[in-house]
Order: sequence, then C-alpha cells, then structure tokens
Amino acid sequence: MEIIKPRVIITLGNFATRLLLDTKIGITELRGKKYEYLGCILIPTFHPAAALRGRVGVIENMRADLRKAKEIING
Repeated sequence: MEIIKPRVIITLGNFATRLLLDTKIGITELRGKKYEYLGCILIPTFHPAAALRGRVGVIENMRADLRKAKEIING
C-alpha cells in the first residue's frame, strides 16, 4: 500500500470488506458508501459471484460502485 499509494480500493464481497474495515456489518449495508482506509478511499461492492447468482439489482449496484470509484480517480 505504501509503495503503490492507490487513490481507491474496491473490495469485492463480505470477507474482504469486513477484514479491511474491521467490522461485522454485511456487504449489503456497507456498499454504496465510501470509507477512509490507510489514506485512500475504500469502496465496497458485491463479489462477482453474487452477480452470477442473478439476484435482482446486484449488477446495477456493482456498476454504481465502480462509477463512484471512477469519479474519485478522475477527480
């Protein structure tokens, strides 16, 4: 992290998000917001496997999260 110095980190799914944010809150509640993490912005989103399961709204939510990351990167 210190060498790369990313502006944005996108976590995919519960495990990665809970680990980095040190929380027990689930991804459904955490996604859609941005969090400060080691000097950069962390944006949680669903794991790609969730999109493959076909749950309603998952793909649209993932796209919104990725757009948010792009906006932060582009300034």
